[in-house]
Amino acid sequence: IKKYIATETMEGENLYDAEQYGKQEAIKGIRFLNLPPVLQIQLKRFDYNAKSFQFQKINDSFTFDEELDLDALLEFDENADKSIRNKYHLHSIVVHKGSVNSGHYYAFIRNHKDQWTCFNDTNVSICNKEYAFEMGVGGGSYEFKLIDENGNQTLYEKRKFDNLNAYMLIYIREDQLKEILAPFNKNEVPQEIAQIFSEEKKKYDK
Repeated sequence: IKKYIATETMEGENLYDAEQYGKQEAIKGIRFLNLPPVLQIQLKRFDYNAKSFQFQKINDSFTFDEELDLDALLEFDENADKSIRNKYHLHSIVVHKGSVNSGHYYAFIRNHKDQWTCFNDTNVSICNKEYAFEMGVGGGSYEFKLIDENGNQTLYEKRKFDNLNAYMLIYIREDQLKEILAPFNKNEVPQEIAQIFSEEKKKYDK
């Protein structure tokens, strides 16, 4: 993020063309006036290889934090809203398993009770935070603890996932946590969606 907003001094042969004012020395860059309540960061796991002339998946190890303090991104702008504390908490980790041409996406999501759950198609299971983070880091070998449905640790093992890593990280700003992660109310589900789930449940019950 710091590289993304880094300024560039345009001088010498790289002067800025100010149209009717001619070429001028200038500082070019991006400024954030404010940051969103939900911050979605897409990691660049897919890129074009200029040597092989093909797209490739980048499986390098990339660690990420559970909390982000991004106030410093706004400090240099006098028009920034200083009343909001831009501290973020990780809410979801979307991972990709596979190659550049094929693969599978699934997600680890934290609820209002600080409990992590793995959503992998129809397979939904509770997991601990360490497991969710390790699945997202990428880069090779992982060590983690698995827990059963009651929250008890049952297994400690080591595996190698060369092609499994985080594709997107979703953070929620601290002042919005209670509102966005409020306990789920069934009455908030649109009737047509509730009807679809009800019909599918009847099929599975058979």
